[in-house]
Amino acid sequence: MNRNIVLLSLVSFLNDLSSEIILAVLPLFIVELGGGGISIGLIGGAREAIANLLKVFSGYMSDRLKRKKPFVFAGYFVSSVFKLLLGFSKTPIQILIAISLERIGKGIRTAPRDAIISLSGKRAGKSFGIHRAFDTLGAFFGSLIAIYLIKNLNLPYGNVILLAATLSIIALFPVLFVKEPEEGNSGKRLVKTAETQISRELKQFLIISALFSFSNLSYMFLIVKAQTISGSNIIPLILYAVFNLVYALFSIPAGIASDKFGRGTVLSLGYILFGVSLLTAIFSNSIPVLVIVFLLYGLSMAIVNGIQRAFVADLSEKTFRGSAFGLFHAVTGFTILLGNILAGFLWNLSADITLLVYGIISLLSGLLLALKSPSRARTA
Repeated sequence: MNRNIVLLSLVSFLNDLSSEIILAVLPLFIVELGGGGISIGLIGGAREAIANLLKVFSGYMSDRLKRKKPFVFAGYFVSSVFKLLLGFSKTPIQILIAISLERIGKGIRTAPRDAIISLSGKRAGKSFGIHRAFDTLGAFFGSLIAIYLIKNLNLPYGNVILLAATLSIIALFPVLFVKEPEEGNSGKRLVKTAETQISRELKQFLIISALFSFSNLSYMFLIVKAQTISGSNIIPLILYAVFNLVYALFSIPAGIASDKFGRGTVLSLGYILFGVSLLTAIFSNSIPVLVIVFLLYGLSMAIVNGIQRAFVADLSEKTFRGSAFGLFHAVTGFTILLGNILAGFLWNLSADITLLVYGIISLLSGLLLALKSPSRARTA
């Protein structure tokens, strides 16, 4: 493994160890403070959208300046600062503000970081699979820590978040040892050629991934459903830990499979599995069925999140890589926001209808990708 990939994987492990302690209890924290389906949908969508919209700017600037590492460090630093504010929230509105500010950091760092990963490894699918595996292992252990803090120490949700926020500072140190990757130089000014570097295949993939992103319900809806069915605050956290474990275990195999069999083939399977997980959740009137839902959810995310990034890398030039990732994240971020806000309103009317509609949309995106997969992005 390339040194940069190892270091950035370690950074993501440590940061997600912190973040997932927070995310595991966040939906329960929202409900405790009086939030409902609309609050969950708005917060779940906003935290993704704000970050993803900023990725356009950071990705473009990192390409223009040919410096990606400073954006990565600044992004992790900003997130660490605003995680502390989240722990002091007293209303759902305060949670929305705090989580939005925290996501600014993610918006700054993600596109340049993804560009470094894609430029540092020989096989994009495997490289992103390794990174997502470490990222999600941090999420898995973060989930376990959250369970321990709630069940054994009986800490209030706000205190759990404050404790997790202090851990994120450690993630800053490995970034200092990351090296700027070689990008090459096309001899063209990026500002004049950005439009021409967005290939037809990339535009086609952005449309399909946007459709899936619209159906990509926040995990918080499933957590709340699990809490309603089980009548427990601990069982949803255990299921969330199961989700993260499956996500971590299958991220590398999924990435390798996409290198071997083609991005479109494997990614379309991920889209379809996500739809199946939502449709299965309709019938989740017992804990065993909930386990199946979270297993399918974890497997689908293991496939989707890494391979989508590898797809973007395949369809963009090296000197345009940061901007391409920024554009991808912006498009998916906007559609996630729109989809989750609408889901919040629909959830208040009927959780099962919400799961049905969004499950069908996810299945359609998978079938569309299987039929219209860009021809250029077969392997890394």
